[in-house]
Amino acid sequence: MSGSILIIDDSAAQRKLVRLALETQGYVVVEAEDGMQAMEAMDRIGGSTRLILCDVNMPVMNGLEFVRELKKRENHAAIPVIMLTTETNETMVEEMQSLGTNSWLTKPFKMSDLITETRRHIRF
Repeated sequence: MSGSILIIDDSAAQRKLVRLALETQGYVVVEAEDGMQAMEAMDRIGGSTRLILCDVNMPVMNGLEFVRELKKRENHAAIPVIMLTTETNETMVEEMQSLGTNSWLTKPFKMSDLITETRRHIRF
């Protein structure tokens, strides 16, 4: 497979769990602990990102701010985004959808659900 999946989460433990689950499926994974680091990573790795898994609640630049910025960048706007969140209120879900996210998983989620959603949205 070419390209990578970007995981953005301020929890190192959560990133590790997701990374291990994806790597066992043969995916290449890049990690960032907040939206700002993710933007820097996107600038470094260029167009190789094929999917983004993004937490909502993070310091520095939260997930919603990250998606807003991502969608402004023509070279990254089409990358699918799956939100990983503890948020379940209707307003938050509507905001995620209005920003152009492709889907979301509510934490805690099953790794099998993560793999299913990854396969549904990934573009290699």
